[in-house]
Amino acid sequence: MTTEQEIDRQIAGDYKRFYDSVYDGPLPDDLVDRFKNVLFYSAPAAHKCKMDLCKSIVSKKPYDLTNLEIGVIINLIFGVPFCSLYKTVEEAIDANIELERIRDAFNSTVNQMQEVLSKKKDRLMSLSGVTGAAPFKKPVIHSV
Repeated sequence: MTTEQEIDRQIAGDYKRFYDSVYDGPLPDDLVDRFKNVLFYSAPAAHKCKMDLCKSIVSKKPYDLTNLEIGVIINLIFGVPFCSLYKTVEEAIDANIELERIRDAFNSTVNQMQEVLSKKKDRLMSLSGVTGAAPFKKPVIHSV
């Protein structure tokens, strides 16, 4: 008989596979270069991003980035003031319109994944006969 803990582990594994999978949306060719630039203006203590992850990101092409890495990139870019990255307000606005599109698509994908996995957990709980199970608790998802 499947236990609630086994189901939780399975759902957690599904989340991990999602975050480790390659992001399938369109990305600008210079996204990694923007991220490199942002690293110079963002204190490691402020963003708390591990340098191993940063090193992995800067070594990749945009089409190789994972869902997790996209979340990290977008969070860091939006956390740096315009004046540090752009020469003009117009340039900043244009660049951020594109980044907002990516952020919104990413968040939509994360929300869809949460919905799918919530239903999957409910279905597995029902099929396994686990009674008195706690309601579904969404794991911490790193939406941007």
